[in-house]
Amino acid sequence: MPLVGDRAAIEGGRLTVRFFGALNGKDGIWVGVEWDDPSRGKHDGSLDGQQYFSCCGSGPCGSFLKLEKYQQLASQGCSLGEALFERYSDTVRDEAVAVGRSSRTILTASEKPLAVQLLEHQKVQARQADLQRLERASLPAAGVAHVEGVGSVAPRLEELDLSGNLLSSFRTIHQLLYELRHLRTLNLSANLLAAHLQGAVDQQLQVLILNSACLSWTNAVSSCSMFGGLRELHLCSNGICSMDNSVSQLLPQSLEMLVLEANRISSWADIATLSHLPKLASLLLSNNQIPNVLSPCQEEGGFLALQMLTLGSNCINDWQSIARLNEYEQLRELRVSGNPVIVAGGSGSRYEVVARIGKLEKLNGSAVSAAERQDAEIRYLRRATGDIQRAGSSSLEQHSTARLQELQEKYGDLGAAAATASGPSSLGSNMLNLVLHCVANTAGRSLEPQQKKLPESMTIGKLKQLIDRLFKLPPDDQVLLVKGKTDPLPLPLDGSDTLELSYFDIQSGSSLYIEDRN
Repeated sequence: MPLVGDRAAIEGGRLTVRFFGALNGKDGIWVGVEWDDPSRGKHDGSLDGQQYFSCCGSGPCGSFLKLEKYQQLASQGCSLGEALFERYSDTVRDEAVAVGRSSRTILTASEKPLAVQLLEHQKVQARQADLQRLERASLPAAGVAHVEGVGSVAPRLEELDLSGNLLSSFRTIHQLLYELRHLRTLNLSANLLAAHLQGAVDQQLQVLILNSACLSWTNAVSSCSMFGGLRELHLCSNGICSMDNSVSQLLPQSLEMLVLEANRISSWADIATLSHLPKLASLLLSNNQIPNVLSPCQEEGGFLALQMLTLGSNCINDWQSIARLNEYEQLRELRVSGNPVIVAGGSGSRYEVVARIGKLEKLNGSAVSAAERQDAEIRYLRRATGDIQRAGSSSLEQHSTARLQELQEKYGDLGAAAATASGPSSLGSNMLNLVLHCVANTAGRSLEPQQKKLPESMTIGKLKQLIDRLFKLPPDDQVLLVKGKTDPLPLPLDGSDTLELSYFDIQSGSSLYIEDRN
């Protein structure tokens, strides 16, 4: 008879038994199941207004099956040892057989190959002997439901992928680790595991992957706390939305990488519960709902070892959050693409991020060169100094005072020169000599460079209108890039059409390139 919590498969679809008994108004005994694939479900565990069970997944994941039909269709899975032999016996046979399907090649005393004929039981023994030496195994969606006896089948396994199988409890995993003393990396993604509190495990599991396992933060951490030597923990796509500090304290102190991508975390306060981990160097948080970044709290640990942080495709919409990342002393690698503040800034956002975070070595997967850093920092310093000169202390909210002081000490009076240039002066000193190059490859347009003297107060919108008159390229089709005399590459003029040329710190004598968006 099925038991609540059992894992099974029907016609290739994995499920968990959530209910066993009678239904009001229905004859016979019924089995309520939750499908791993929500598209196979019909409801949320309720029928005719009565709730019989709850689903841990989202959407209508549940359905009812008559006991007789369930027993007829459901597969209870196989052992890990059986799956290993089924998956790797052909591989072993292919590697072992040199001449024919029933022979094996060995080396003689003179190191010459010799084909030896094998009897059937000898062939089986040969496959088993090779399984004994197996160090890595991948068995995704192999129907593995229990692991007893695997230690006698493949005792030297170091890496094991059991994603998408029928394992149902961390108790089973405890048995697995007890039998496989060499195991270091274990992938249990898409197994719906019931939490199980257990004392510290003797063997040293280093990497544990539990993606798409329908685990709450509490269940995941309390169950993983038994892995005292854990270095990497992957918990992607579990629907985690909150992280209680008392629970986070149970994480192994040995943790160096934590992957929490594609969850529903919506507060940096939750992330701060991880700051006590003394070795946490990599924290992956992309595809969550995080709206901002807060300064590290030294009293809670301060993320003292954090070197790599991914925040791509979150909800960050302010440059102050980016600036605060400069306070994370060891941060060297960052991903922030896909956030509103980055999208709004266009391609120029990269220079803004590089300038604001002083020790960054890699951004969005690309290395930050020394030349790029210097160019970004000088441009940012000039622009920020100009902002403060024009708008006063109110503009400091957009800039880190400490970072500006660092850059002023590094580059001297560059900022002062920019401030002077942006302050009150004669009309002539507020004019820019620019050379306009239309590189749009469209017939009928004048492509000769045009030299123009333009006021710094001219908006991008007005500039686009001028370009339309000169080169007959509509404003909506224009892509503008500017290159100073010492710049290695043109930089885009991204942002609102209401921004003035002075905002971009364009130097007189620069070249403006106009491309066709289409």
